[in-house]
Amino acid sequence: MQRASRRSLIGAAAAIVLAAAAVPAVLPAAATGSVDVDAGRLTLATGASDQVSLDGADLVGLGDLTQPLATAGTCDLSTDGSLLTFSGAVGAKTRTVGFRADSIGVIESSLTSLCNRVDVISFSSTETLTVGLGSALRSFDGTPLRATRASLDVEVRSWLGSRARIEATARLGGTTVGTFELAQGSAACNVGDGGNCQWVIEAPGVQFDTLTLKALKGSFSLEGGADTQTPATSATTFDLVAKVDSTFECEDGASLTKGNATVTFVGTVDPEDCEGFGATLDADNESVRFLKPRDVDPTAQFVFGIGWVRAPGPDTTLNPTEVDWETPTPGIDASTLGWCPDPVYDGEVEVPLLEGGVEVARVTVPKLVGIADPLGQPDLDTGVGAADGTQFACVGSQYADVQQDGRVRIVEQIYVLGDIRLSKP
Repeated sequence: MQRASRRSLIGAAAAIVLAAAAVPAVLPAAATGSVDVDAGRLTLATGASDQVSLDGADLVGLGDLTQPLATAGTCDLSTDGSLLTFSGAVGAKTRTVGFRADSIGVIESSLTSLCNRVDVISFSSTETLTVGLGSALRSFDGTPLRATRASLDVEVRSWLGSRARIEATARLGGTTVGTFELAQGSAACNVGDGGNCQWVIEAPGVQFDTLTLKALKGSFSLEGGADTQTPATSATTFDLVAKVDSTFECEDGASLTKGNATVTFVGTVDPEDCEGFGATLDADNESVRFLKPRDVDPTAQFVFGIGWVRAPGPDTTLNPTEVDWETPTPGIDASTLGWCPDPVYDGEVEVPLLEGGVEVARVTVPKLVGIADPLGQPDLDTGVGAADGTQFACVGSQYADVQQDGRVRIVEQIYVLGDIRLSKP
């Protein structure tokens, strides 16, 4: 059994990019997540308040957001498209989206009475209304959110004796992933002209970012609960998800492993206020990058266990760990990451050494722990303004040995507090 070294202490500060000094830092793309997590619900409401709102997206670092809807002129929909985008077409020609009397449709003519409907037979061709997820709907790592379910409040009308029939085409990144139909008079929409139906669009495994709505017969309008007795539960909604590698539910010891790195949650300043969050991890022998929502549980503390294998050389084990803080501005200056102060240590622990996923030895290393009051520790000077988040990192231990093939294996423990983006070649 062997022991890892712990050296004398040097302070360090802020949220991080780590690099061995002799090797240029490589910053990979964010990890492609393997788990769908709840990213909140979009609600399109018309009537008492005309707006789109997002709530329940804390796991992916989005707060409650709103997008006002308004009518410009006699019928034009005026909105910024941050949460939901709206576009209209008549045949292959783009048309303005109309918004009048709590109803959304497509404008084709000067007839104001028709500007908030989508018709099967208009003055030239079939009208379509496309609703898409807006640019603000991105997870903490920059990846767009997706919808798994929509519940549309549609007002339907017949035309020349034919009851309304609507088609919805779901697309993801421009590729069609499903088509759905709703027929007036069916069990799902048993109402007369001017009545409202709640149309649920979902299918196992189907995720989408746009819905294109077309009247196959009759006409319809998209609404947000204004015509019902229970507008709060009859609005148009979209249930959203994000791709992450894992979620941390504020339980000490919870961990995420990918490639040659393991990230373990070791505590937060106020566990009762810990909300939980998603995270992504991308790791190989050249770099490690860990992302979490910056403003969710900013005093969450982690221990990174990272294993590297390097070709033999006189300075292989001496390259200092460097830090390049990504918040507020990445890629400016790198500085040496120091060794951890005393409060981070709590005895020792045995950890396995793996080769190809198989344990080949065990080594005793210092045990790194979370601190009840890290902001009150003089050795943990974060060194950045409150607007940049609470950030601190330090090297807890480093172990190195020479393998049979002559390559050098380096195992490091790194303590991290707060908002983090991490990469180490």
